[in-house]
Amino acid sequence: MLDVHPPHEAVHTWKDFFIHIATIVLGLIIAIALEQTVELIHHHDQRRQLQADLHQEISANRDFGTQNLAHLDRDMLWLLELRSRVDALRDGGDKKSFVYPPPPLGYPGDPNHSDRRLPAEAVWDTARQNGLIELLPRDEAQLYTIFYRLTDIYADSFSDLTEDWAKLTAFEFQFERSRTLTAPDVQSMSRAQLDQYAAILSKIFMRARDVKRHLQIQIAYNGYTLDHSFNPDIEQYLQTRPDPLPEHYSEPVPAAAH
Repeated sequence: MLDVHPPHEAVHTWKDFFIHIATIVLGLIIAIALEQTVELIHHHDQRRQLQADLHQEISANRDFGTQNLAHLDRDMLWLLELRSRVDALRDGGDKKSFVYPPPPLGYPGDPNHSDRRLPAEAVWDTARQNGLIELLPRDEAQLYTIFYRLTDIYADSFSDLTEDWAKLTAFEFQFERSRTLTAPDVQSMSRAQLDQYAAILSKIFMRARDVKRHLQIQIAYNGYTLDHSFNPDIEQYLQTRPDPLPEHYSEPVPAAAH
């Protein structure tokens, strides 16, 4: 708070009065300028710290995203392989020759492995709640906003995938002989149950593919945000990173109702 003190000596003339007023005004200007300078320095330090923290958080998310992308590829390959074997039974294959492929470690909802980590958002959420986003340059703030919005979309889609995978686990558990969630007894399934099984696998595959695309876009914006690229070309990014699925890959078709 600024304190304005009365003159120590009596003011006898207009000249003395104006000199006194000018002194007060000049003092106020200097005080306000100093206060604003201190505030600007403080905001500058806050902005630099926020930018450093966001850079660190987004860099960590890039590593998480790369790991999760590899997991999704394994999930999708496993789903394709299992569906292919189930389809063989639906086409009249020998049930005795069926072998259940071991599930990928760390599949969504795996109770024994938790290798996947959703993107961190603590720095961004805290900055937004405290109004610190206003300290960032406008273009930079827009980049961060888009990135974290894409992060939320990916996280929501992964949550949906986990829920769908839980339905697959529940269906398989009906045919679990040992009741220890090792492998379902697919050979005991009727044709209608095999059709239902194939439909569930197809739905989860479609969901996983959707999650993967959301993750790819999030990873793309991750790099653009770190590089401060204000005109990202997402389509080019996706086209230069082809899907590593096998050559014999074909989209699963949900089983027809009987």
